[in-house]
Formats: sequence, C-alpha cells, structure tokens
Amino acid sequence: MRESILVTGASGKLGREVVRQLRASGYYTRVVSRNPERGVSELLGDECLHFDWDKPESYLPVIEGATRIFLTARPLDTNAAEVVPIFLDHCNDAGVQHIVFSSALGADHNHMGPLSLVESHLMNLGVAWTILRPNFFMENFSQGWLAPSIKSEGLINLSAGSGRTSFISVNDVAAVVTKVFSDPTHHGKAYNLTGDDPMSHTAVAAALTKASGRPVNYHEISDEDLRDMGRRAGLPGGQLEYFVRLFQMVREGYSARVYPDVKELLGRGPIGFNEFAKANANIWKVNSSSARA
Repeated sequence: MRESILVTGASGKLGREVVRQLRASGYYTRVVSRNPERGVSELLGDECLHFDWDKPESYLPVIEGATRIFLTARPLDTNAAEVVPIFLDHCNDAGVQHIVFSSALGADHNHMGPLSLVESHLMNLGVAWTILRPNFFMENFSQGWLAPSIKSEGLINLSAGSGRTSFISVNDVAAVVTKVFSDPTHHGKAYNLTGDDPMSHTAVAAALTKASGRPVNYHEISDEDLRDMGRRAGLPGGQLEYFVRLFQMVREGYSARVYPDVKELLGRGPIGFNEFAKANANIWKVNSSSARA
C-alpha cells in the first residue's frame, strides 16, 4: 500500500502543488475541505474529507489513521495561535509521526506572532516536526489576489514602497515538502525558503511586461489605500492590520533576505522570477487592450 499523507490547505496555491508533487512521487494523499463533495477532482487528492478550522469536532476524524501531515494555517489568521494548537494536540493524541508545517519567513523573529506561537507549540509537542518558512509566493501574481488587477488593468497596487522581496515559487516549496517527507534527517529542522534575487515591485512589473508583451506597472499606494482594498475584499479588522503590516515589513527590508536552504535541499537553485514570468506569460495577456501604459 502506498503511504498516505494528510494535506491541509489543499485548495490554496501551495496546497494544490503539494498534492500534485506528492502524488507524482508515489504518495497517497488525503486532503481536507469544508466542501468535500467538490474536493476530490478539484483538489487532485485521492481522498477528500470534511474539515473546518471553526469546528474542532471535525479535527479528529480527519487525523485518525494519518501518520504524516502537511499543515498550513488559514491565511492571515490572527487566531491561529488559539486554533492550530488544538489540532496539533489531537495529532499527538492520535499518534501522528511527522508534521511538516508551512509557516512564513520571519515568523521566528516575531515571538508573539500567531505563526511563531504555533511553531513553538509544534516544537514542544513530542511529534517529529519540520518547519518551512517561505517568503511571498510568485504565484500571487499569476493566480492569487494580485492577478485580477494585473489582468484587467495592467496594475500592481501595493503599499510595498521600493522594498525588495526574494519571491519563492510554490513549485519549489512543494518540492521541499516532498523532500523533507522522504528523509527523516529533516526531522527537528526549520528551513527558510526564498528566491535568490530580491526584486522591487517595480522590477516585478518590468518582468511581467517583458514576458507578456503588455504594459504592467507598479502603483505605490498608502497603507490606508491598502486597508480600503482589504475592506472591499471583506477582510475583518484583525486580518486587515495583519495584511497591512506585511507590506510595512517589505518596505522595512525584511522580505529581501536570501537564504541558501532551497539550493541545499534540492541540489539546484530556486526558480527565478523571470523564469516564472516567462512560463506564465499567457495569463497576463488577458484583456491587454485595457491595460494602462
């Protein structure tokens, strides 16, 4: 029987790619969703189970029988430090052997932040763990929340200033996930996952322009403008401030850090942003007539 890995967050950019690469490596994947009736074909998992972070009674049924788990918190979840440890305690009680937790770059430097508190709980749980701390995903520009305005207007609207970011592709993060699941020498280790060429959002816009052949521009906005964007997207207050703080940190230079972990783990350099842009160029060619010069 193929070995089974439970994947949370499988409907997200990273989770989908993790499922795809784990399956390609011969693992049987169990994914979780609030709507499992739509999940199996959509999420590419071999088995899809009902799960809801807001319903602790749904935790144990998906954990039972799992020996290894790929874990992500909900994006921008200010309650992660209260919710995720309950799930982790269930994992410990159920005999889970290894948990790979996808945290975020810099979480270990913000000791009272929600992801840092989850990391600490996991490290002291008694279950073998591996922590991954990826930087911002390149795929935010191609399939994430930034993509619609690029497609419709040729604009990247952010309060990132001239700060640079060492963007990472979810393809590389998923490759690392598969690697650490396959080798117990990665138990008890934490890895920082970044690209090797920090870029400003002005440089990102230039890369998208070159790849797609249509003008894409970075429009620097204020924190308050970003809050307005978040409010229109339905973010509640706590998540909204979390969101704004992320780009304050970009402006302050925290996202420009580069680490060698991807190259050391995979034996190759991380995917470069220009490579990513070239591979996804057709995405940004949509509605090119409406793009601003």
